[in-house]
Amino acid sequence: MAHRRNAQLDSPRRWPEARTCQFSLPTINQANSFPSASIKLKRRAGNGEKFPCRYLVFERAPAWTKSRIIPLFDWTSPDASDAWAARKYRGYIGSPELFGLTKKPFLEMFGRSGLKSEDLGRFAEWLTAIIIANQSRKDDPYPLTAIEARAALRRAGAEVLPNVSHRLAREMEAATPEQKAERWRAIVGPVFQAIWPLDLELQSHHSTFKLAQILKATGESFPEAADVIIPFIRPDDSRSYSTIFSIAEASEALYASSPSKMLDLVAAVVGEASPRSVFALGKALSRIRALEPSLANTRRFQRLLSYAWDEPLAISSVA
Repeated sequence: MAHRRNAQLDSPRRWPEARTCQFSLPTINQANSFPSASIKLKRRAGNGEKFPCRYLVFERAPAWTKSRIIPLFDWTSPDASDAWAARKYRGYIGSPELFGLTKKPFLEMFGRSGLKSEDLGRFAEWLTAIIIANQSRKDDPYPLTAIEARAALRRAGAEVLPNVSHRLAREMEAATPEQKAERWRAIVGPVFQAIWPLDLELQSHHSTFKLAQILKATGESFPEAADVIIPFIRPDDSRSYSTIFSIAEASEALYASSPSKMLDLVAAVVGEASPRSVFALGKALSRIRALEPSLANTRRFQRLLSYAWDEPLAISSVA
């Protein structure tokens, strides 16, 4: 049985301007009130700002939190921007009940203008983490459906999708080799298919590296995962082709699981390129040909070969 879990991101990053919460809380009485609470949110650099950290007081004072703190996250509040800006630094999203109290403004955020792309990306990771957690929280899920998640991502646009694929890649990478097939089939695959927008205009090269990162972590489930993810991959940025370099260094087991699917992935990432312009492409092609020589005779393989900057050395090294 899958272990039930709360939605949680990676450990909070050490941002130079990160906000920290400082509390001076008196004893909470049975009415969940603070006779004289001093709650301040201070920046490590700059002047202090009055603002409470809801996730630290909700369990101790739910009624007070609901009446005094939760309303500050509503976009009708002048403090909403600061409230959400403070929340983004936390790795712990909170309980389903706590999330439900701010679900409405949370989803509205993805359609608002004027928000920093960095902030939207961070909350897109939250959204993904919640849907991942719901895969194992069947009896007590977070009040967020995959349909709502996909709609929010569509409103936010292509700029947040690298964050979504990053969170899914981390989920796959956390699985041991023995767990990878189950992790893809039970969690990452279903979540990706449920929330990733289908709109053609939202697919861009900005997500390519992270989508390939998911595939690199799928282990023995790579062939089936490739069928799901490759249609959403767009050619990499021609100024770097960093994704091809990463693919060229992937494990031998991944290449061996399906050389033809690996060729599909390489073709999707490269797209059309100038002759002899893609570094590390030759190495990737040589590894594919070594495992399935017949692929080297295909028109697609030959076309890709013409784009390889390192083609002569890489191909000649194949026995």
